[in-house]
Amino acid sequence: MEAPTLNPSLSHSKNGGDKQGLIKPPKIVILSFMEKKECPSCAVEVDADAEVCPICGYEFPRQSTAVKIAVWVMIALMLIWFFF
Repeated sequence: MEAPTLNPSLSHSKNGGDKQGLIKPPKIVILSFMEKKECPSCAVEVDADAEVCPICGYEFPRQSTAVKIAVWVMIALMLIWFFF
């Protein structure tokens, strides 16, 4: 009785490797276009416009529009004073 022979197409992959039946998973690239911020309580990244962390319930501090405008006006005045 003869010994069975192996079919070469089954024992080798198409690219010449010797691993049988293993397929490499595709690489997954995740592109994040949304701005994120880190919760200081639980260190989870959440959307930048989130007011409350969905995991731990931490409430992010809010800045009023008046404070933001005042900061930019102060920066502009300091730059004008510095250059003139």
